[in-house]
Amino acid sequence: MNLIIIDDEIVICQGLSKMIESNGWGWSVAGTYVDPEVALETCDWENVQCVLMDINMPNIDGISFAHILNEREFDIDIIFITAYSSFEFAQKAIDERPLSYLLKPISKESLRQSLEKARLSFEKKQSLRLNPAFIHENLNDLRKTFLGNVIFSEREYSSTELELYKELYDITPHVFALYEILTTTTYKELKSTLRAISGDVEWYVYGHAYFFVIVFLYQKSDASVSDILAKIEYSYSVGETGITDLDGVKNAYQQYLPVIREHYGRYSVLSQTAEKTPFTQNVEEFSLPVQEIIRYIDENYSKPLSLQSIATAIYLHPTYLSNTNTSHL
Repeated sequence: MNLIIIDDEIVICQGLSKMIESNGWGWSVAGTYVDPEVALETCDWENVQCVLMDINMPNIDGISFAHILNEREFDIDIIFITAYSSFEFAQKAIDERPLSYLLKPISKESLRQSLEKARLSFEKKQSLRLNPAFIHENLNDLRKTFLGNVIFSEREYSSTELELYKELYDITPHVFALYEILTTTTYKELKSTLRAISGDVEWYVYGHAYFFVIVFLYQKSDASVSDILAKIEYSYSVGETGITDLDGVKNAYQQYLPVIREHYGRYSVLSQTAEKTPFTQNVEEFSLPVQEIIRYIDENYSKPLSLQSIATAIYLHPTYLSNTNTSHL
């Protein structure tokens, strides 16, 4: 099991790391960070089960950090580190579901107890993930997360893991179709339309704010995905049907991404009645992704901002946003 430590005092990071590594509690320290923004952008979150985190930090406080992790649906236990004088503030983090709190100065026993609680939590979640009843009840969400991890390279699976999840989530019997579309339809409206017209074809939608990736799963080779797509409101689409394996779906996404990006850069559908501030009055001069970035920065300039926080806020997939042409800025 892996954990990371985030505290702007390097001596605390070093002390906690040494205490954990030397006591054989079953945890490996995968990284220590004094800057929470660096941790957010560089840590391999898919392979972290627990975070020990100071609640009072520059740039991003612990509560905001935990909120970002929860928004990104990382199932990671959080242990807040706090001084007694800040404990009341720490308790405000209850909505972010911290596992426990460690009061400074941190004793060996309090650290051991918190990590034992985290170990039991992890083992319970692992047991649930392999439980047939749990899988049946949550199959849609589990499939969507798994497919997203594979298609967008969010996580690297070993060959053993890949085959296990394909079997657990009943992936192998299916044929796939992948389409990338541009549309003014909202995420909620798009899902509502698909529910009404998809019939027996299963589907998963990724993205938000104009650019979406739709993955269709079906078991009959004659299933007409093109007929479904024809009933969706969009301005441009690109993709293919009849893909027989996950590598093919991943390759299709990469193949068509530059094509959709070229069209997306010219795609402008902003409301003519939108209120304009001095900073955004000429925003229409830029491509749509840059317009979205400008608007978000203009509305949130007083907050700590980073590429990752902007990507999260405007619901663009990091793979797309990191390749967006922002040379006009």
